[in-house]
Amino acid sequence: MTEKTVILDPTGLQIIPPDCIAITTEVEWLQHFYQENKTYWIKGKKLCEWTREYLQTWNQTQAIIDEKQPSNLELEITPENHTNPAPETTNPSPQNQQNTPGFNIDEFL
Repeated sequence: MTEKTVILDPTGLQIIPPDCIAITTEVEWLQHFYQENKTYWIKGKKLCEWTREYLQTWNQTQAIIDEKQPSNLELEITPENHTNPAPETTNPSPQNQQNTPGFNIDEFL
């Protein structure tokens, strides 16, 4: 008899093998998680947190057989680890402002 096993993929970037039951949404988690003696692939940070809490509550953490970690490339490109420099801002001066031909703002005031 096969036991219920769980693979956590908080990165959500791994390809889910066809022999696993994919859990990728909250609805799928509520409908299907831990119902059959199969391997469940939990995709996404929040779902992995739910799963860990659930299994801890029922003393079933041994069911977690793997937890995927981001590769170095994934670490470099994830939004959490990527910082964008603040855009340069300048105050417009009358010399830098351009008037659009045929448009007079006073006509709309």
